[in-house]
Amino acid sequence: MSEKPAREELEKRVHELEQTLSERKRVIDSLEKRLLDLTHPPADGDGIAIEFEDLFNMDEIQLIQDRFAEATGVASIITHIDGKPITQPSNFCRLCSDIIRKTERGLVNCYRSDAIIGHHHPEGPIIQPCLSGGLWDAGASIIVGNRHIANWLIGQVRNEEQTEEKMVAYAREIGVDEQTVLDAFRAVPTMPRERFENIARCLFTLANQLSKFAFQTVQQARFIFDRKRVEQELKESEALYQDLVETSQDLIWRCDTEGRYTYLNPAWELVFGYSLEEMLGKKFSEFQTAEMAAKDRKEFNHLMQGGSVNGLETIHLGKAGNEIHLVFNAKFLTDGNGRAIGTRGTAYDITKRKQYEQSLRQSEERYRNITNHSPLGMHLYELQPDGKLVFQAANPAADRILKVDHRQFIGKTIQEAFPPLIKTEIPERYRLAAQDGTPWHTEQVEYQDGSISGAFDVHAFQVSAGRMVAVFMDITERKQSEAEKEKLQEQLLQAQKMEAVGRLAGGVAHDFNNMLSVIIGRAELALMKLQPSDPLYKDLREIETVGKRSAVLTRQLLGFARRQTITPRVINLNDTIESMLKMLRRLIGEDINLLWKPAADLWPVKMDPAQIDQILANLVVNARDAIQDVGKITIETANVVLDVAYCAAHADLVPGHYTLLAFSDNGCGMDRETLASIFEPFFTTKPIGQGTGLGLATVYGIVKQNKGFINVYSEPGKGTTFKIFQPRYASPIDQTSIEESKAAATGGKETILLVEDETAILEVAQMMLVKLGYTLLTATTPDEAIRLAEAYTGEIHLLITDVVMPGMNGRDLAGRLLTPYPSIKQLFMSGYTANVIAHHGVLEEGVHFIQKPFSIKDLASKVREALD
Repeated sequence: MSEKPAREELEKRVHELEQTLSERKRVIDSLEKRLLDLTHPPADGDGIAIEFEDLFNMDEIQLIQDRFAEATGVASIITHIDGKPITQPSNFCRLCSDIIRKTERGLVNCYRSDAIIGHHHPEGPIIQPCLSGGLWDAGASIIVGNRHIANWLIGQVRNEEQTEEKMVAYAREIGVDEQTVLDAFRAVPTMPRERFENIARCLFTLANQLSKFAFQTVQQARFIFDRKRVEQELKESEALYQDLVETSQDLIWRCDTEGRYTYLNPAWELVFGYSLEEMLGKKFSEFQTAEMAAKDRKEFNHLMQGGSVNGLETIHLGKAGNEIHLVFNAKFLTDGNGRAIGTRGTAYDITKRKQYEQSLRQSEERYRNITNHSPLGMHLYELQPDGKLVFQAANPAADRILKVDHRQFIGKTIQEAFPPLIKTEIPERYRLAAQDGTPWHTEQVEYQDGSISGAFDVHAFQVSAGRMVAVFMDITERKQSEAEKEKLQEQLLQAQKMEAVGRLAGGVAHDFNNMLSVIIGRAELALMKLQPSDPLYKDLREIETVGKRSAVLTRQLLGFARRQTITPRVINLNDTIESMLKMLRRLIGEDINLLWKPAADLWPVKMDPAQIDQILANLVVNARDAIQDVGKITIETANVVLDVAYCAAHADLVPGHYTLLAFSDNGCGMDRETLASIFEPFFTTKPIGQGTGLGLATVYGIVKQNKGFINVYSEPGKGTTFKIFQPRYASPIDQTSIEESKAAATGGKETILLVEDETAILEVAQMMLVKLGYTLLTATTPDEAIRLAEAYTGEIHLLITDVVMPGMNGRDLAGRLLTPYPSIKQLFMSGYTANVIAHHGVLEEGVHFIQKPFSIKDLASKVREALD
């Protein structure tokens, strides 16, 4: 076939292809259905999997491909871009389909060749020899927009460049029979290269027409799809709008230029109680009071002049005459010429909200009255988004209880407002109450911070989301009363026990004395009848001696029972003690040094001097037994005043003026367990046969019989100090000097570090110093005191420390604190006397020292003496 007829045939087929435009509607309908299934309109590169088969009538495409192959004499096929066939092959030669592609290597070369000619090339067709045998192939891409959807491939022709020798060589290369390859090769159509290139360009033109046709089809489908979608959405929107209007709980309306209702949705019936027929055609003012109607008419006129209304609160009347509070949003309506023809808008019912607000105001007023007049303190906190609990408000009772102005705490976190609470569970408990509504109660809050101090009963609960209130009451007095009651009960039990033992001991001693009188008397009478050489003389003498020793024991029992016969008189302890010193030194021996430190101007006491003898004798004997080898005993006297604060922390003590007798030794000392029992009758730590256990019981009985008090301070290895307080004997003339001695103690503003391992003493001293105006840092151990001092950023002016403490004594602690605070002053305190402390070498003479117990006046004086 010549080139001209072939071209005419191609043009004829192109015309036939154009005639297939009549099929477009069917294809578009099919594509539209697919697009609707995908719920997405088609677009270039939008990821929708629109295939070649979706855009064309495949029977028509197959026919065009077959006619093209017949007209040109070349093989033809349309494939997907991955090589998968779309159409049936047309005019394929046996060499390719039945021989080369049946071999492994030949098939690989065919795939490689197909991949090359299948690439998208917008400038023209791709023409090249096939990699399997060298036959000529060509290809053109079919593109929709920017999307490559198929390839139209032609070829399997040869010209003079493809010789039989080359085919034989290729047959050997791929491993097939040479003659079979030659026979198939000779059947391949022969075509000049120029003509094949013309056919390829015609193929390219045809493929471009298919691409344009496909693109126009997609675009038209998109237009139809978009139009139908818009129409559908419009219908759905109108239906949805109608549903929303008809079912809305908000009031939707339209009015004419006179304010007559022309449309109302069903919600009006529910709110007003009227039917829609009863309301339509009536003016809005007919459902209002005259006053409210006049007010709203101004807003309506504003609307009709082109304005708008947002958030207008007004009141209408329902069918039952009830007030209906509404909020209106409205704008004016216009016709096609822009002329105002009425108004429209929405309104919503806020009647319940108004009723709630009124109820809330009343409730808040009641709550305000309750909180303002409540005797309970109340603090309000709010939980912030970073999780902090911030102080908001307080009632008057809270400020009255804490003696502060709560305004200084507003906006601060609970830790910032009340620092001592940091180490307690209260911040976390308050946070949980605000966050989760977890209530909490405790009556164990002990607080001390500046002017705020005491014990508190606290309730915490949530009042609204993220807000909580702490309700508290001061239970300091109650706690003190409970503690005092407990102490008094312990004292009562101890007194009852001692009284019961005393009665028993007194009764036994009285009867035993009677028997001893007979025994001793009989022994003395018998001895008078015998000579010392008589065999019975020695035995009777021993009976007499033991009887007299037993008489001493009964006198001790009577002393403990406070039933011994006494003759009290006004005495000076110094004189009485000095008259006993020789006898006491004989009792203790030469290895123990007895030191006597009498006070000048000692106050007189009224008691039997013989009882002083008994007290000192028993104490000396006990001290002697407690000292191993050499040692020291110190006897001192002093005038002391015990105040209310000190006596509150020490059982049995009563405020007043006393003469002190202090008896100290540097013996083995006693632990706390032993100290708790030393005054009990017959309690002893001595071996059997070396002690009766009545010595200290007798001392206790004598002191109590004379309305005095006894205090013991002792630590293992440090010795013991007994302090006996006897009431000062004061004549009417002396009362004046007693009252004058009650002058107010002088305080200060300095910062003091107080260190004491006895909690009760620490608390009493702290209360005294705070009352005197000082700023206090407190610690129960030397290590804690060092850490506290190192962390403190201010100046510490004075260290007040116990001398004898576990782990480190007071002198060493003072030395450690000189490094961070070179100018710190020091005041040492101890239950031992100053002489005993100096004798132990713990403190040098001349240092500032205060002896326990001390009054607030004594402490104030010593503190000022140390600081000044």
